[in-house]
Amino acid sequence: QYPQGWAGGTSAAAPLFARSPLFASCNPASAAMMSSPGVAASAARPFGLAPLDRMAVAGCGRVLGLPLAGTFDLTGDGDCSEGALGLGVAFAAAPGVSAGVGAHLRRLQITGYGTGMGASADLGVVYSPLAGIYGGASVRGLLRSDLGESGDPACPRRLDLALGLCPARGVTAAVGYRSAEHLPAELSVHSTYAPAEALSLFAGLQTEPTRFTVGLAVSVGPGEVSYAVSQHAELPATHSAGLCWGDCAFRPEVLDLGGDGGDEGGGAGEDGEGGDFPVNVNEATSEQLQTVPGIGPAKAASILAWIRDHGPFESLEGLQYVPGIGPSTLEGFR
Repeated sequence: QYPQGWAGGTSAAAPLFARSPLFASCNPASAAMMSSPGVAASAARPFGLAPLDRMAVAGCGRVLGLPLAGTFDLTGDGDCSEGALGLGVAFAAAPGVSAGVGAHLRRLQITGYGTGMGASADLGVVYSPLAGIYGGASVRGLLRSDLGESGDPACPRRLDLALGLCPARGVTAAVGYRSAEHLPAELSVHSTYAPAEALSLFAGLQTEPTRFTVGLAVSVGPGEVSYAVSQHAELPATHSAGLCWGDCAFRPEVLDLGGDGGDEGGGAGEDGEGGDFPVNVNEATSEQLQTVPGIGPAKAASILAWIRDHGPFESLEGLQYVPGIGPSTLEGFR
């Protein structure tokens, strides 16, 4: 398991609360959860072995109103290497549900054996049945070609399932299950804690075999630098680092147990005063939106981005298609 910006080796639980577009390589629906355009890069040395060095780059944004993410990752050295170029597109499938489809072109090179190329298609979904509760599912290699003339599939078929929650601002927890061809089922947990706006701590556990990961991410303006170390029961540690630019991390809605839904950073109108109500969501500025209890800077930015990309809302129910806004939060806005 690698930093929150790394795609190639994450557990099933880690991508649920994606912090960078690199996670679209794991679940194409993650492209819909990114709060703004961004680019990211990551590198790792798994188990301390240079021949397994991994690097990845990715970017995300919106084209014709659709969230898109592109990824490229490369593993290995001159003797044996595997590269994958991917593109994922996401869309709002229903209130609180984002779906995504992805395609990868893969190339495997082994000195003395030649080179093979193949393609695969992936499917993913991220959903929020209740405010602060999230789920995700993805199938890698749902459709796939053979890898050149070898007759082997372009990638192993893999099913990932995850369920998580955001109990408080800056705190997330997720559990995951992974089933992949020719490998035993894997269970994982992943949690984050942000004691300050510019600092995020994270930890994860995968089994079997057991690997325990700890790391941190430091933000400076629109940039974020992350580092993690993962301990294996028998092999040397894995060290990895990541860089993200664009402040595109997904900011989940806080668990609503009957309150007003909350929001990261709060809002100018959390006490219900100081606002001029009602607020016309299609004409309001960011400052005016933040007078509504439950809307902070990040959620206001997401609403304005949605209007910019898709046009005015035809009804208040349309707000449920904005990432991070669920049915109970919508009732608070109402």
